[in-house]
Amino acid sequence: MAKIRSKTNKLHRQNIKQKTTDSWFQRFWPSLVAGLIVLLIGIIIKEWHDHHMKIALIKEKVDSAELLSQEGLIQKALDICSDVIIDINKDNEPEIFAHIKNIEGVCYFDLSDIEFRERNLRLAIQAHKDGRNALQNTSRSIGYALNSANLGNAYSSLADIRLKDNYIDSAKAAYDDAIKALSETRYDNISLTAKGNIAILFTMLAENCADMKMRRNYLIKAIADFMEVIDYERTIQNNTLLKIYLINIGNTYGDLSSIENKIENLYQAKSAFEEAKKFDTLEEDSFTYSKIQNNLGQTLLDLAEATDSVIYIEQSISIYNDILKIFTFNEHPWYYAGTNNNLGNAYMELGKRASINMTPLVYNEAIKCYKEALKVRTVVNYPLDYAQTIDNLGETYYALALIQDKITNFGQAVSFYNEELKVYSLDGYPLGYAKANARLGSCFRNLAEDSDKINNLIKAAGYFKKSLQVYTVDGFSNDFANSNYQLGNVLMALYRLTSKTDYLCEAISSWKKSLLIYTTQRSPDFYNKIDGWCKQGIQEAGNLPCLDSIQ
Repeated sequence: MAKIRSKTNKLHRQNIKQKTTDSWFQRFWPSLVAGLIVLLIGIIIKEWHDHHMKIALIKEKVDSAELLSQEGLIQKALDICSDVIIDINKDNEPEIFAHIKNIEGVCYFDLSDIEFRERNLRLAIQAHKDGRNALQNTSRSIGYALNSANLGNAYSSLADIRLKDNYIDSAKAAYDDAIKALSETRYDNISLTAKGNIAILFTMLAENCADMKMRRNYLIKAIADFMEVIDYERTIQNNTLLKIYLINIGNTYGDLSSIENKIENLYQAKSAFEEAKKFDTLEEDSFTYSKIQNNLGQTLLDLAEATDSVIYIEQSISIYNDILKIFTFNEHPWYYAGTNNNLGNAYMELGKRASINMTPLVYNEAIKCYKEALKVRTVVNYPLDYAQTIDNLGETYYALALIQDKITNFGQAVSFYNEELKVYSLDGYPLGYAKANARLGSCFRNLAEDSDKINNLIKAAGYFKKSLQVYTVDGFSNDFANSNYQLGNVLMALYRLTSKTDYLCEAISSWKKSLLIYTTQRSPDFYNKIDGWCKQGIQEAGNLPCLDSIQ
């Protein structure tokens, strides 16, 4: 019995021990579970906090990179982008990834103006494509629109180099995507930074919009957004961003001046650039300061044309000469060429207003500047810039020919306009093609006054006809009227020299076409003169069959 009791006691003690353990567990297990939950929550909160701190730091660095890129410190901006993008998962943070890629693309685009143009443009295209792709599965946003618009700019610039490649269509498609994305963007509760980006986007869309009414609307929207951001930056005295937005609004006012209120908008542009200039000095940031000065110089030159003020031209010339101390051939070749081209334009405007003795000297200064620009602007590296400067040389020699060495200088003008046509083809750049041909027509018409009359007049007629392949009554109507008017004069001169009635009928037909634009309401004196010539020509023609289609 004792043994049995001993066993029972042992079991009893075990039961007591088990009950004690169970009681302890039952008492403390809620606290343990709660502790574990608190620990897990703490870990989650820490991870969330660390992640958001990391994202906040990345965003700060990205904003810094964007600011550096806007200030022209391109390589520093690219270095920051390279550092931060490795820490970003584009699937989890598509907006930040797209923002970084947009900055990279803009940097490469800006670099293309300085070196390795095609290579950097292709890098810009890839960056903007990557940025858009990251947002492909999200709702359309400002980031998508910005990458699309900048992609369009890169394609458009690449088309300038690879004239035969069809990059223009790619550019148009990208701009269309930007417009679509912008139309789907909500403006309520939008940040001022986003408004600044949208304003920049509007300026890009305006630059590539053929519809003048739509272009005007884009520019006005851009100015409204810029003004709101500028007022805010003035309030908080953020001079760095204020300077950037002042430059942007100055450029926008300049673009708007070509559509409406020319003088008023140019004065607004001038005011913006002058204010922006206050936040930079030649010593602190010579590159940005010189870019602002360059914009101011162009605005002054535009004002000189609009107000016929020599003072503005002289100020412009002084500014461009100062800039060339910074934009040297070795350090900044692309800007060196552009500044020399602008300086040449300023001398051209001064030459138009100079005394008869001074004009040739001033025009020759312009020629020196244009030829200096061509040391950088070659047909291989910068075909459209090359064509622009070649066109300026043609115009300068044309102007010189009207005052001295007529045959020699018109011959020089002809050679430059023909050179221009190596870039401006009918299919690729129809407007440039038309302008160059119209100017060639004018050159040969003038040459016919002193030598080889018939052959030069025949050449002139041929070139005017080529310009009319582009100039139509619905498109470029003023140019259409002028080319038809000039063609009529040339053909009538040929009729007087050869007595060939075909020339007479063609002359009347051309004059009649010009009267579609030179109406009694728009140009009464011109209309009466041309109409009188037409009536006289018809009277001379009598019953010629060719007149049936004209009358």
